[in-house]
Amino acid sequence: MEVGQEPRFAALAEAVGGCALFLLDATGQIATWNLGARHLVGWDAAEIVGRHFSALYTRADQAAGLPKQHLDAAIKRSTFEGDGWWARKQGDRRWTALVLIALRDSERRLLGFAVVARDAFADPDRLAKANEELVRADALRTQFLAATTHELAAPVTAIGGLARMLDESAGSLDTETQQRVVRALRLQAVGLDRRVRDLVTASSLDAGGTVPVRIEPVGVEEVIASVIAGFPDQVRDISWSCPAGLHASADGDRMHQILTNYLRNALRYGAAPFTVTATAVEGWVEIRVCDRGPG
Repeated sequence: MEVGQEPRFAALAEAVGGCALFLLDATGQIATWNLGARHLVGWDAAEIVGRHFSALYTRADQAAGLPKQHLDAAIKRSTFEGDGWWARKQGDRRWTALVLIALRDSERRLLGFAVVARDAFADPDRLAKANEELVRADALRTQFLAATTHELAAPVTAIGGLARMLDESAGSLDTETQQRVVRALRLQAVGLDRRVRDLVTASSLDAGGTVPVRIEPVGVEEVIASVIAGFPDQVRDISWSCPAGLHASADGDRMHQILTNYLRNALRYGAAPFTVTATAVEGWVEIRVCDRGPG
């Protein structure tokens, strides 16, 4: 008997009007539909049966491959449970509690899937938990914005100081010193651009976005030099070492931001001398910021 042709399941699905209860075939195509599913997402059976299960997900989640991930998880573990946004016919979204059950025959061949879904916010406990998560997310966003805004001051101050040095000492600086100052200006401009991009990224959080993480090979020596150049008034108190050509698989922007925070705290609350050392340890890159303070 094909998925969706079992009369007892059809009777059960129609009797359970408080939640969506329907079947998918082995490829993920929607085979049956019930009244609860129509209430949940607004689609009539004639409009949705035969379409792929992924049609119930938002475009963002479709692009991220979540429908396939959920079906694959059900195949691997027999069931999958989770919460997420489902797209409604009306164009809005509904936070949905989902259970996917892989259906197999006596020889363990996949027949399809049973889907049980309901409005997660209809459950007071789930609603309270979702509210707590929203509060935490908002607090994290606020902290991120505050930290990034504060960090704009470092490159702005550095650029101002270096530009003033060039202006006041233009006739007395040798060529090598001028080149070092210009390079430092360039590094600080890069850092300022990084902070501005962080703010643009953070603004997307208000629209439901996320902070992207770009993992790529990062030159550790360049990051350390750029961070230290952000503290021109204290650069004489900072020594650093890094093996030539050392690279790490990381997000360069986040790495720069974290190291800046560590070094700023050391300079603010510690005592000279300050050292930054990078080493390769068992396939990882270890960066230490040390000082002689009491902490």
